[in-house]
Amino acid sequence: MFKRLGNWASQYRYIIIIGWVIIAVGLLATAPDMESVATSDQRDFMPSNAPFAHAQEVFEQTFPAEFSASSSIILIQSAEGETIDSPAIEAYIIDLVAWLRGDESPDIITDVGTPSDSELLEGILISPDRRILLVSIAFSTPTDSQETIQAIYRIDDWIEEHPPQGFAVYQTGEAGLNAQAEESTFTTIDRTIFLTFALVIVALLVIYRSPVSPLIPLFSVTIAFLVTQGVIGHLAQAGIITVVAQVNALLVVVMYGAGTDYCLFLISRFREEMADKHETSSAVKSTVHMVGETITSSAATIFVGFMAMIFAEIGMIRNAGPMLGLGIVFSLLAGLTLTPALLAILGDRAFFPFKASHRSHGKYYETTSKLVSNRPLLTIGVIVVIMLPFSIHGLNRPVNYDFVAELPEHLPSVKAYHLLGEHMGAGNLFMLTAIVTERETANLPTELTDITSKIMSVQGVNDVRSIAYPLGTTQADKLPIQIDQMLPMILTLDDSQLADGTPFAELRPLLEAYTANERTAYRLDIILDDPLGEQGRYAVEAIRDILTDYGDSGEAVLSGFSVITTDLSTIMSQDTGRVVVFVLGGIFVVLLIMLRSVVAPLYLIGTVLLSFTCTLGLTNLFFNTVFGVENLSWMLPFFTFVFLVGLGIDYSVFLFGRIKEEVGNHGIREGVHVAVAATGAIITSAAIILAGTFAGMMTGELMFLAQMGFAVSVGVIIDAFIVRTLLDPALAVIFGKWTWFPGGVPKAQSV
Repeated sequence: MFKRLGNWASQYRYIIIIGWVIIAVGLLATAPDMESVATSDQRDFMPSNAPFAHAQEVFEQTFPAEFSASSSIILIQSAEGETIDSPAIEAYIIDLVAWLRGDESPDIITDVGTPSDSELLEGILISPDRRILLVSIAFSTPTDSQETIQAIYRIDDWIEEHPPQGFAVYQTGEAGLNAQAEESTFTTIDRTIFLTFALVIVALLVIYRSPVSPLIPLFSVTIAFLVTQGVIGHLAQAGIITVVAQVNALLVVVMYGAGTDYCLFLISRFREEMADKHETSSAVKSTVHMVGETITSSAATIFVGFMAMIFAEIGMIRNAGPMLGLGIVFSLLAGLTLTPALLAILGDRAFFPFKASHRSHGKYYETTSKLVSNRPLLTIGVIVVIMLPFSIHGLNRPVNYDFVAELPEHLPSVKAYHLLGEHMGAGNLFMLTAIVTERETANLPTELTDITSKIMSVQGVNDVRSIAYPLGTTQADKLPIQIDQMLPMILTLDDSQLADGTPFAELRPLLEAYTANERTAYRLDIILDDPLGEQGRYAVEAIRDILTDYGDSGEAVLSGFSVITTDLSTIMSQDTGRVVVFVLGGIFVVLLIMLRSVVAPLYLIGTVLLSFTCTLGLTNLFFNTVFGVENLSWMLPFFTFVFLVGLGIDYSVFLFGRIKEEVGNHGIREGVHVAVAATGAIITSAAIILAGTFAGMMTGELMFLAQMGFAVSVGVIIDAFIVRTLLDPALAVIFGKWTWFPGGVPKAQSV
């Protein structure tokens, strides 16, 4: 098959190149811009049947006027030593609110809340020290929609066009943070693409010392990347997949890393064949014949790993699988067709100004391969003893679900979040909302006192607001009347008694905000000390337990951002276990087919798991020591596992493909020695390129992508220089003929 493919690539080389270019240009011209179809909203990551989703439905149905699809906050901070009562700030707020409520503001704004709207809002939207004032904005569209993101940008533009004098103005909130997170993601992508190009060019120039050779993988992978982007854009536009902004950044490095590796192996083998045959067409055919199966098996292991992610419940992971899988498929197709076609045209000129020649194995790989062959047990023992402590550390560290901590500190929305936490408490931005329905109105005063007391006793709860305590239990004395004491009477007031002009008219907005369904349902706003941290998740679980006692006749649910991260944590644990089984199972099957062995796939998977856990420990230590990051991002262990297992096995496929070839000619021990010496340089060269492409993400703005860049880079280097070059060959020698059980030791084969 691969021999015919090589012959076809050589014979129809011009048609293949023109065809790829036409497809890439056509897709690029017709596909939507990736930024317009991408999302980074954590709610999009969750399954529709998650508990938080049901709670949001109950909230929207019970309190439709209070529920908003998304929201933003304008934070105004007075100068040091002053308060928000200055005439300049008052004039600014008047202009801002007039624009927000006017015809020129975004159409999706449904409500604007300011301290001047009511005495109640003044107590909620102004900090106790009167240095912070908030203006709340509700939108009719979801956080991740382009309408919301564009609305955030328009509000930012207004703030920029009306610079405050002597005070500071920021936009934050869920929608504000999300919009700037997406912007940071695409900034990271742009930087990564530039650095990837630069590194690949430099690395290939060093490897081949030719100005022509680097252009071959760059052209092939870039065309494949453009085709992949176009296909993904069309699929997203059709609603078939959801494009996750962070995964789009990973797609860049996966394709340029793995795709360049495929080209590197092809070019290296082509150079050997040209040195022996001196005839381009024959060299291309032999190259694809000898390397085609190996890089296809390699791509298959990564593809299986990525596609196993579709079994996850979390949308980000489920949608990331097909995105990355498509990238690998098009990288492989380009490697098997476009790269050979380019080599068929260039021939010896691919290595200009030199001629094709056999590459020297180098003393290092000759020495290490002999060490591995002669002292396999010592090699295995030393490596395991060094790596195991890092593995144990990596497996025993918790992860971080605080998405704000993932964002760069210089973003205005992040600065505002920290200011809010300092002056009012971060829980005011990410409040929890409890909804309890179908209760007896007469019992509400006693029930509210009881449930409020229980929730306030939960560690991590700062305050609770309700119809009884609209400013919270900690500020109940700031209202002119003690509503909690008058609640039995207030709950009996009818519409006529609450009409404008009556003594109780001011209570009507309060009753509408905190009670519903003829006052048989009520709402509690719960403020946490640390809404995005581990303490916040524990508080959510404790409050849910309390609410179960009040759901006997109706609903008793909890919603809010902390609820989302709590559900995310639970589902992530389930997804990890499920996907790990599918990834390892799928890769085992691919290796079983390629090596015709049950034993070798088992220890190859075992060593790559050792490499993964060791990398996790090293990454945690590095970011904790250098950047003071206590815990790694919640996404990191999962994606690092998928990448390092897939890419690590990738190098095992290259190595064992050559061992399989050499064992038949030289026997097991000598065959391993020859294979390691022959492939060591090319595997480590490929690893350096792949590690470099991922390392480019460390220059980005998002902490998750920086951590991912470091982890995969270090993991790939460990894998190539230690695991594939030393540990796996040593195991192959130790197991001897059992490495190839039950298929038997490979026989010598001719080209």
